[in-house]
Amino acid sequence: MFHKIHLKNIIDFYLSQFAPKNLFDIELHPVVKRKIQLIYEDKAVEVYAFPLKHRVPTFGYLFREKLRMPNIRKDCIAKYQLSVKQILDIKKGKDLVFESGKIIPNIKLIEPSFKTRSYAYCSDTAVYEKIIPWIKNTSLLYHEATFMDRDKELAKRTSHSTALQAATIAYKAEVEKLLIGHFSSRYKKEELLLEEARQIFSKTSIAKELQAYSLPLVREEIPDE
Repeated sequence: MFHKIHLKNIIDFYLSQFAPKNLFDIELHPVVKRKIQLIYEDKAVEVYAFPLKHRVPTFGYLFREKLRMPNIRKDCIAKYQLSVKQILDIKKGKDLVFESGKIIPNIKLIEPSFKTRSYAYCSDTAVYEKIIPWIKNTSLLYHEATFMDRDKELAKRTSHSTALQAATIAYKAEVEKLLIGHFSSRYKKEELLLEEARQIFSKTSIAKELQAYSLPLVREEIPDE
């Protein structure tokens, strides 16, 4: 793996030759081989890097939304004449308490929160079950599927995965959807790898270059009283 300073020199050289008017800064975040690590965070999202299993050091990435604060029901704001402080307290999960002692439960005052969405990207890698806890319940998982299961020995020798193995990882991690790609050119019909993966994980699709995949916003269910 390139040392940080070596990689910076290479990037700086290419930028100076091909993008001398680069309008944004590039920050390098060295990652380590043996654990998952947070490499970026802002108010809306967290990005993690985690090690994969390949012939050279290779990493997967997990993009995960942070939980949004719930919205106050507009009818409740008017009905109870809520102050700014009361609205902020309710957003933080507090009940509405009146001087009389009457309590309005928080769940009656807010709209259901949206479920957080996540995307995990696992590039070149042999089947590696250590990643399962890191990608558990991911909304969308991309996992390479270079070979069919009939060529699993070749996959093992070259540190790649089969479509069946990728689907097994998705199944064990209980992800919502799986994308597979990075297919060997020996297979003339990509659909054969798709069919193999769907034997284990039915919600599998083939990753297509430049195609967009949406992750819809879904509200949490409010439990019945």
